[in-house]
Amino acid sequence: MAADILIIGGGYAGLTAALRLGRAARAAGATVTLISPTAELIERIRLHQWAAGQTPPRRFFLPLLKRAGVTFVAGKVTRINKDAHTVDVVAADGGTSTLPFTHCIYAPGTQVDRTMVPGIAEHAFTPDADSVARFLARLQDPQVRRSGDTLVIGGGLSGVELATEIAEHWPDARVHLLCAGRVMAEMSLETRDHVLAVCRLLKVQVTEHVNLTAVHATHVTLADGTAVPGAICMWAAGMCAPTLARDSHLRTDAKGRLIVNETLRCVDDPAILGAGDAVLVSGAGPCASAMGCKVAMPMGAHAADVLRAILHGAEPRRFSLHTLGWCVSLGRRHGVVERMDGGTRPLGDIHTGRVAAFIKEAICRFTWYALVLESWRPGSYAWPRLKVPAQAALPLPRV
Repeated sequence: MAADILIIGGGYAGLTAALRLGRAARAAGATVTLISPTAELIERIRLHQWAAGQTPPRRFFLPLLKRAGVTFVAGKVTRINKDAHTVDVVAADGGTSTLPFTHCIYAPGTQVDRTMVPGIAEHAFTPDADSVARFLARLQDPQVRRSGDTLVIGGGLSGVELATEIAEHWPDARVHLLCAGRVMAEMSLETRDHVLAVCRLLKVQVTEHVNLTAVHATHVTLADGTAVPGAICMWAAGMCAPTLARDSHLRTDAKGRLIVNETLRCVDDPAILGAGDAVLVSGAGPCASAMGCKVAMPMGAHAADVLRAILHGAEPRRFSLHTLGWCVSLGRRHGVVERMDGGTRPLGDIHTGRVAAFIKEAICRFTWYALVLESWRPGSYAWPRLKVPAQAALPLPRV
């Protein structure tokens, strides 16, 4: 019987899986359909540039899907019916449909948790495409910039890149970066010191170890009652998965991420695979649970390889990923690149300045051109792997 393979999500993971799988599936008599609200890849690794007023190229992927023999459906999946092996889809025009599948790749990505503290949804902007456009419209108003600080909440990668990009592009904006712990706490002391040095150079005020309890139109409130004034607020802390997996009665972790085994197959139904930020890989090491395109693309490619193996009656391999390093852009002229030990431990071996900025930009461009190449030559995308046994892991037991 012909297989209907559905891919939920047109981000880095879903698009990589679709392009890698399309021709192989068609040769095996199967169809591949990608479901996503739009036919544009939102490059989240460039959202800080959009927020600051730059215009990186937009990436529309319909030509790539056509080349790979993949069907595109514009819509949002609202439910996965694991017993019936169907998904419910709401189209952009409000119409609904139900699509069957023999296998499904779950890759919807993640979003900022707007419920972390009261007021985020009403008064703060977040690093996603629609909100970034509205943030920029406010930031471009000189009266807004003069009326108060531009607050950026979050000391991780997203917050640091947003704060430095905005400060560099808009020198008259008073940027204030606030975070609950230390800035770039997951990185080495060398990286953290360099990030703080660039923040001082760009006149970004940094406040660490603050507990925000509410966001208002003109300020944010701290746990001790202090009000930190701000004319505009970008909230870039706390990612969460969509509720789709949980609403579909699939097993998830506390963040709502779909739990899969080492071959990326859902622990509740091996016909469902997972890839990308909205997935937690059990038993595959800390790298596989990190977020970002550097993990999402390998997971998407591996999910496609698992389905190719299944279509040909072969045994799927375990997912493996060896992290080489992390790249942080600090505006267009500064950056920091740090080597990792293959897991998540930083080594303190860093490159900075324009060299690091060049490396970061090259990697951002590579992600798109790797997808273009995959549409021409499926299987061309490769990633560093840890040495693991070749045989597949057994699915986790049901509970």
